[in-house]
Amino acid sequence: RCQSALVGQATSHDRWRASNPRPGRGTGAGMKLSKFIKVVLVALGVVSLVFNVWQVWELSGTLGHSARAEQRVTGGRAGMRGSTVDPGVAAALAPLDAQLGNARVARVSASRRKDAKLFSYLGMSLQTLLDDAALTTTSGANKAKFQDPTDLLRAQWVTHGQSSTRAGEIRECHVLWGTWVTNLEFFDHRLHDGLLINSMLGLEQDALGTPATFAQTHRRCIQAHGYRRCDHASPSLFIHAHTDPSRFETVFGEDTLADLATWRDLAKNDVRAIWVAKPASYARSQVHRAMELFGLTQLIASNDKLPTGIWSLAPYVTSPLLWKSFRYFVRAWAVVTSAVPLRVYVLQDGWAHLAAEPYKEEQLSSNYKTRCMHFHSPENCRFFVDKTTLRVNTQEFQGDLSSRRGEIEPYGFWQRKAWPSVESAVTRTVLMAWPQLAQYELILRREGFRHRRVAMLDLLLFVDDSGAATVHDVDTSGVAADESLECSLPYELDALMVAGVNAFPSRPDYRAQMVVELSAFCRDRGGCIAEDARQLIALHDERQHAGNFKLTFPVGPDGAGKGEPGCGPLCHFLEDGPSLGQREGGSGGTSQSDRIEARRQHELTWAYMRVYPPLPHRGPQFSRDGSCRSMSDEDEAFLRIAMTREAADGRDVVEEAARTNRTQDDYLGKKFSLRPEMLPAGVRIGGSGDAAKARRESSLERVAKEAAAEVADEAAEDDGRDA
Repeated sequence: RCQSALVGQATSHDRWRASNPRPGRGTGAGMKLSKFIKVVLVALGVVSLVFNVWQVWELSGTLGHSARAEQRVTGGRAGMRGSTVDPGVAAALAPLDAQLGNARVARVSASRRKDAKLFSYLGMSLQTLLDDAALTTTSGANKAKFQDPTDLLRAQWVTHGQSSTRAGEIRECHVLWGTWVTNLEFFDHRLHDGLLINSMLGLEQDALGTPATFAQTHRRCIQAHGYRRCDHASPSLFIHAHTDPSRFETVFGEDTLADLATWRDLAKNDVRAIWVAKPASYARSQVHRAMELFGLTQLIASNDKLPTGIWSLAPYVTSPLLWKSFRYFVRAWAVVTSAVPLRVYVLQDGWAHLAAEPYKEEQLSSNYKTRCMHFHSPENCRFFVDKTTLRVNTQEFQGDLSSRRGEIEPYGFWQRKAWPSVESAVTRTVLMAWPQLAQYELILRREGFRHRRVAMLDLLLFVDDSGAATVHDVDTSGVAADESLECSLPYELDALMVAGVNAFPSRPDYRAQMVVELSAFCRDRGGCIAEDARQLIALHDERQHAGNFKLTFPVGPDGAGKGEPGCGPLCHFLEDGPSLGQREGGSGGTSQSDRIEARRQHELTWAYMRVYPPLPHRGPQFSRDGSCRSMSDEDEAFLRIAMTREAADGRDVVEEAARTNRTQDDYLGKKFSLRPEMLPAGVRIGGSGDAAKARRESSLERVAKEAAAEVADEAAEDDGRDA
């Protein structure tokens, strides 16, 4: 009973305590709810903290990774002194980021129809011509087609969708790719912001597009800077068909001559100088035609008569660097991605267009009329060798270079002297036209046009036996792949990438690092406006997508990483600033504000490159087997060993090539793959030529084996270090 009473009292006490809790205490359920609320609040706090940390991480461009990347690239420079993005950089990036991932549309002219497949390779959609009727014009009752119409702006185009086909508008396009033959086309109001076109205002008509404009631009260069600084092209003169070339000095007078002393030296002592003559008309501008290697170009001497018209005359290179006793033209490609500030990229390869017949300099006074000995023309000449065009940065070409004036070291001579001269001549050709291009560019900007303009240049050059290159002709609608040009298809894809036709698709991979660098640079300069930041972003994008193209202006570090970015030895081309050239009764219209603006943008670009210099380019893409891949370690080792041997004793690999190019008899049958039906009467293939070929192949095999062994040793050392 006592236990029951106690239990009853405890139970009643518990019921009373449950109905009358003490102050500050709760029920069991209330305490559980309170603990749950506390856990939820703590969790929300942790989530909020993590979210804030993630936001800071994103804003600073992934601080940890970017900081390490910045330390690697800049060598520990203080580029992370803040985590904010410069407003100018943010404003410039916003429209560019919006383009990434979106479908891009290109309109490719009929004149560049072969390029359409390249745009498809890059994942772009194409607008196509509705029909050929849109390309006709009516004159009375008759219809006449344009010979080379600018169909990009004047024809009817259609866009092919998944379910229907509709009329194509320019506002839907991101790229207009064709031929631009008049300056007025650049002022079309339909050319919207961000649209990319493959030409620059004035490039074709006033700077480089025809023999006449090229000669006039070069003459202005000589008048402003002197011939020595403009020796990348031969001085040209205009001459009427009835004028005797030997008497042109008295016809034109000193004020018309580019360099009177140079011309007098050519004709002194009754030496019959040879000139190369090109039609000096603007026809190629009005109806664009590609430059010619044969066609209307002629070689003339004193008392020769030319067809009716006006001609551009220039001295002919009579002592060229030869390939197996043959003359050749070097074809080079260049991409100009901006005029203000100027940025020039040159392809690190090229092509040699061979002449059909061996060159005989000692008989030049009589054989200069033998055109197949001097010009490349597969359609009009019968070739003594199997190939008519060679890539210049291959063993097949460089190993058989020769000069009539003595022995040379082919690999080292081309790599150290001839190819740098080609690069320099191409770059200076663009620089001599820069005053006109820059003035036109600033005019377009003042008029409110914000479409992007790039230039695709195709240049032909002579290379003489001293390694100096001179430009013969320029095609301003160049960089076009062709079956006759080995590897030209991937090279043109590289050109399209560096021009940005597909909006630089790799930008997300380096965007964080780029934002950090640009923001730090702009912050140190007190901020950047959006236009300046846009140019710096374009420079960064182009360097990441350049492929086989090398930035040759602004001048950067050399292959050894030496040199400071800027204008280097080419500053004199920029001294006068933008200009349309001297005109009668006054100057070319250059304003002080234009000069200041051009100089400011150039100095901004150079300053950025000094803080964040580009990595040195590996140089010409040398290939032993002629493949289109980038230079391998084996190719590099082969080239290094061959150049070292040449420098040491001038023998071994290249001795046989130099010896067998001495005489006409040696050239026949001993060095080349000749077709028997092409040989002159009485000449047989075989004999000592087979022994020479065997010795040469043996020496090349030794070098190849040494190169492979060197690469294998390096790989073994790397494996040892890893172990």
